[in-house]
Amino acid sequence: MHENNIILSGSRSIIGHYLIPLLQKQGYHLQLYSRQNKENIFQKSKTYIHLAPIWSLIDILPSLEGTGIQRIIAFSSTSIFTKKNSSMKSEQLLVKNLEEGEAFLRAYAKKNNIPFTLFRPTLIYGDKKNPGNAPAMLLKIIKTCGLIPLPRKTGKGLRSPVFAKDLALAVYQCLNEEKTFFKSYNLSGGENLPYREMLEGFFHWTGKKPRFIFIPKFVIYSLLYILARTKRFQGVNKEMVHRMQQDMIFDSTEARKDFSYAPQEFRLSF
Repeated sequence: MHENNIILSGSRSIIGHYLIPLLQKQGYHLQLYSRQNKENIFQKSKTYIHLAPIWSLIDILPSLEGTGIQRIIAFSSTSIFTKKNSSMKSEQLLVKNLEEGEAFLRAYAKKNNIPFTLFRPTLIYGDKKNPGNAPAMLLKIIKTCGLIPLPRKTGKGLRSPVFAKDLALAVYQCLNEEKTFFKSYNLSGGENLPYREMLEGFFHWTGKKPRFIFIPKFVIYSLLYILARTKRFQGVNKEMVHRMQQDMIFDSTEARKDFSYAPQEFRLSF
């Protein structure tokens, strides 16, 4: 039974939404870690899957010593690269936390000789009922405003959104795959498309016809400043505008080679 026991954190995440039923269907016994429960008690387990923010590993992994973990699979984000030079303090802190979380995982795994696999996905999306954090923000703007304002001559930066169900499958495929031990993978979706076309896809999700209004950047910045001060749109910032023109494509060739990673195209989701 020890071999089939898995401790999992971040069960309420969009990846957990797809991963938990997949693992249960395959006969695994899941023990869900909760940071709110200070008395987490677990049976001996071979594997620990971390879907929560990577920096929370710093507190969680030491608390799991004694459970017999021999395998760790964790998620970081390609934001560690794309937001590296951000002017926003909140995004600088995010990158710092991602870097510290990844560094801790590598050091802990090396010290305890525990094979780890680290995934860095691009923008994650789910289904219409559970879209994921970033898509949820875009959907809020679409549903509230009926359109999305864009700076003139922008929205051409390439994106490769990745379906959370494909990430869940990647976890399952890597559980016992030795080729993935002590390795990190950047995981993109199955299609590269301009930022504006990605936005059009989210319009289709809501059943609305894509509508954009093109205005000067300084006006966009003013609108974002106002939105960011409301509870509903906390997190929007001017760096989002800068990145619209930047390509954020990451090579997943090694993942395809090591564990047959084959993500679906974004257009197939709507």
